[in-house]
Amino acid sequence: MDDDPGPFKLGSHGGKRVKGQRNANGILRGGSNSRAYIEARLERDAALGCRDAAVLLQAAREGRVSMFACGVEMNYCRRPEPSGRGSSGNVTRKNDWAMHRVFNPRPVKAPIG
Repeated sequence: MDDDPGPFKLGSHGGKRVKGQRNANGILRGGSNSRAYIEARLERDAALGCRDAAVLLQAAREGRVSMFACGVEMNYCRRPEPSGRGSSGNVTRKNDWAMHRVFNPRPVKAPIG
């Protein structure tokens, strides 16, 4: 069974270069905002032991936050600059609160009795 995360095959950063070759096969690509790319990076980083990547990957798969929000949190991509037309404050607060809840879940209370 193949454990391929999708169309992106992510390797380690850098690697051996052949003269005239710009990007070796299996080397980390320049980046993308696609869901598959962000998910592949989160999976790779979680496998390498990054706790934040593992928490974000689980939250995105459960639907609590978007894959793009996870990518922004891990600095894989950036949000677009606000255009100044409209109210983006409420959306920002909603996204910040959702991300806070991912990293700081409510403690489970013991049943009374």
